[in-house]
Amino acid sequence: MSEKLKIKAMRAGGAPMYYTAELTRAARSGWAIIFDPTPGGRVRQDGKRAYSLRFPVLILSDLLEHPEEAAMALADELEFAHRMGDAA
Repeated sequence: MSEKLKIKAMRAGGAPMYYTAELTRAARSGWAIIFDPTPGGRVRQDGKRAYSLRFPVLILSDLLEHPEEAAMALADELEFAHRMGDAA
Protein backbone atom coordinates (compact mmCIF):
# COMPACT_ATOMS: atom_id res chain seq x y z
CA MET A 1 0.00 0.00 0.00
CA SER A 2 1.41 3.41 -0.92
CA GLU A 3 2.08 6.02 1.77
CA LYS A 4 -0.69 8.26 0.43
CA LEU A 5 -3.21 5.42 0.66
CA LYS A 6 -2.02 4.68 4.21
CA ILE A 7 -2.68 8.30 5.17
CA LYS A 8 -6.20 8.14 3.69
CA ALA A 9 -6.86 4.91 5.61
CA MET A 10 -5.48 6.37 8.83
CA ARG A 11 -7.64 9.50 8.42
CA ALA A 12 -10.72 7.36 7.70
CA GLY A 13 -9.94 5.34 10.85
CA GLY A 14 -9.84 8.46 13.01
CA ALA A 15 -6.07 8.62 13.56
CA PRO A 16 -4.77 12.02 14.72
CA MET A 17 -3.43 14.09 11.82
CA TYR A 18 -1.22 17.17 11.56
CA TYR A 19 -3.40 18.62 8.77
CA THR A 20 -7.19 18.41 8.59
CA ALA A 21 -9.90 19.93 6.41
CA GLU A 22 -12.55 21.52 8.58
CA LEU A 23 -15.53 23.79 8.32
CA THR A 24 -14.80 27.24 9.67
CA ARG A 25 -16.52 30.59 9.92
CA ALA A 26 -13.31 32.30 8.83
CA ALA A 27 -14.14 31.81 5.14
CA ARG A 28 -17.20 32.26 2.99
CA SER A 29 -16.67 28.80 1.48
CA GLY A 30 -16.59 27.48 5.04
CA TRP A 31 -13.49 25.31 4.51
CA ALA A 32 -9.96 25.68 5.82
CA ILE A 33 -6.86 23.56 6.29
CA ILE A 34 -6.07 23.34 10.02
CA PHE A 35 -2.58 22.56 11.38
CA ASP A 36 -2.14 20.82 14.74
CA PRO A 37 1.53 20.56 15.81
CA THR A 38 0.72 17.81 18.35
CA PRO A 39 -2.18 15.83 16.87
CA GLY A 40 -4.12 14.07 19.58
CA GLY A 41 -2.20 15.98 22.23
CA ARG A 42 0.64 14.66 24.35
CA VAL A 43 0.64 12.97 27.72
CA ARG A 44 2.26 15.03 30.46
CA GLN A 45 4.26 13.58 33.36
CA ASP A 46 1.21 13.77 35.61
CA GLY A 47 -0.76 11.62 33.16
CA LYS A 48 -3.01 14.42 31.90
CA ARG A 49 -3.26 15.15 28.20
CA ALA A 50 -2.06 18.54 26.93
CA TYR A 51 -3.18 20.06 23.63
CA SER A 52 -1.47 22.72 21.59
CA LEU A 53 -2.82 25.60 19.56
CA ARG A 54 -4.56 24.52 16.35
CA PHE A 55 -4.76 27.15 13.65
CA PRO A 56 -5.83 27.59 10.01
CA VAL A 57 -2.91 27.61 7.59
CA LEU A 58 -5.04 27.98 4.46
CA ILE A 59 -8.55 29.26 3.90
CA LEU A 60 -10.17 28.02 0.71
CA SER A 61 -11.84 30.41 -1.68
CA ASP A 62 -15.56 30.22 -2.31
CA LEU A 63 -14.67 30.30 -6.03
CA LEU A 64 -13.88 26.57 -5.89
CA GLU A 65 -16.57 24.38 -7.36
CA HIS A 66 -16.15 21.68 -4.68
CA PRO A 67 -14.36 23.26 -1.71
CA GLU A 68 -14.85 20.27 0.62
CA GLU A 69 -13.24 17.82 -1.81
CA ALA A 70 -10.39 20.25 -2.55
CA ALA A 71 -9.76 20.85 1.17
CA MET A 72 -9.67 17.13 1.97
CA ALA A 73 -7.33 16.35 -0.94
CA LEU A 74 -5.01 19.18 0.04
CA ALA A 75 -4.99 18.10 3.70
CA ASP A 76 -3.96 14.59 2.59
CA GLU A 77 -1.12 15.99 0.44
CA LEU A 78 0.13 18.22 3.27
CA GLU A 79 -0.05 15.32 5.72
CA PHE A 80 1.95 13.15 3.32
CA ALA A 81 4.62 15.84 2.86
CA HIS A 82 4.84 16.42 6.63
CA ARG A 83 5.25 12.73 7.42
CA MET A 84 7.78 12.22 4.62
CA GLY A 85 9.77 15.15 6.02
CA ASP A 86 9.71 13.55 9.49
CA ALA A 87 10.93 10.25 8.02
CA ALA A 88 13.94 11.85 6.31
